[in-house]
Order: sequence, then C-alpha cells, then structure tokens
Amino acid sequence: MLVGEIPITLVRKRIRHMHLYVKPPDGRVLVTAPKSSSDKNVAEFVQENTEWIARNREKVCRRARVAQEEFVSGETHYLWGKPLSLRVIEVAEWGGVFLSGSELLMFVPERSTAKERKAFLAEWYRDQLAAAIAEDMPVFERLTGLKCSSWQIRDMIRLWGSCSPRRASIRLNLQLVKRERVALRYIILHELCHLKIRGHGKDFKAMLDRYMPDWRDVRKSLNEVSLP
Repeated sequence: MLVGEIPITLVRKRIRHMHLYVKPPDGRVLVTAPKSSSDKNVAEFVQENTEWIARNREKVCRRARVAQEEFVSGETHYLWGKPLSLRVIEVAEWGGVFLSGSELLMFVPERSTAKERKAFLAEWYRDQLAAAIAEDMPVFERLTGLKCSSWQIRDMIRLWGSCSPRRASIRLNLQLVKRERVALRYIILHELCHLKIRGHGKDFKAMLDRYMPDWRDVRKSLNEVSLP
C-alpha cells in the first residue's frame, strides 16, 4: 500500500500491536499489524512515524552507499554536508583531488585499485579537516578560555571525538569532514569543555549552552545519521 509518498509492505499477523521496520539495503518500509487492523489504522500509524521513517531510511541507504563504494566516476561523496559527484580521471601517476563546482575530481593511475583510491581520497579529506580544525579550534579556545595542547585526526568507529584532560589533547573523527561544518564546531566545543568538566551533567550542559545555545539541535542532526 501507499501512504502519502511512502510505499509500505504490510504483513498482517496474529499479534496485538503494530510494528514498523526499515529494511536494508534499499530502505523498504515494512509494517506488521494485527489481523484486525484496517488500512486506515495502518496509514495513521505510518503517518505518525514519518519523521522516524525518514531518518532511518537515510541511515540504511547511506550504509548501503558506503558499502558499495568503488571510487569510480558517478559516485556521490560528501564534503561539509554537501553531496559531490566523483569524477575519476586516469593519468600516468597519482595527481590530486580537486573541487570543481559540485564535482570532485580525482586524478589516479590507470590500474589503481578501489582500496588505493579510497586511501587517496581519505588523505584529501584529512587535509580538508585539518585546515578546518586549525581555523575553528583557536576560536573556541579564545571563547572558552580553555587550551588544547594538541589535537589529532582519527578514523574512529564509535565516537565523533574524545579527549585526554590530563594531557589536554583532543582526537576528532575524520568522518566529521563529511558532516556540516557546524557539527565539527560542536564537537570541538564539546571536547574542550571536557578538559574542564569530565561528565555530561548539569554543569557541562550549562557550559555548552553558554557558548553554543543550539548545540542540542546540532547534536541531534549529527546523530540522526550513523557513522559511515
């Protein structure tokens, strides 16, 4: 059935409550419902959960895109939240990665592998992120009066950032370069605040409120899409 613009696979079972699923790899929406449920009841249930469906379809589809990346022309990659179409140009030796409007141009040797291209693009991403951190970190250091002794970029799986209060060092996830720039600024502020306050209690949140009043919205947007 179709609810609004959302195609739904409906399965009626001997159950008491309706359940909603977003299935990989294409974000197909599945509803299981009691046998007594009418189509109207199902449609209302789906409409009440449209935001949840949209968020989770994006998660599922993004995971599928990442899993299928071969680093060939036509793929979509992201920089600061904006989609870019990858164009691979074969040359005699490794050239570079360049932005051209909405295209990401990558100059690679003819027989380069997907693994090599992935590493090549990751280095370019690392340079973009490093430049942004070098620009944004001093801004928040001056704002908060807290000083980071050193920072590193890591391709982390579960965390957007982490810090060592004892060393006053901060680690930032490489994947932040694919999110909106404000997400990087939020994580920088978050980790700087941890240099002074270790937990996530009332004092910590008050500090975030002081320096970035909309941090909750930024955090929500950042965490609605899972790490690649």
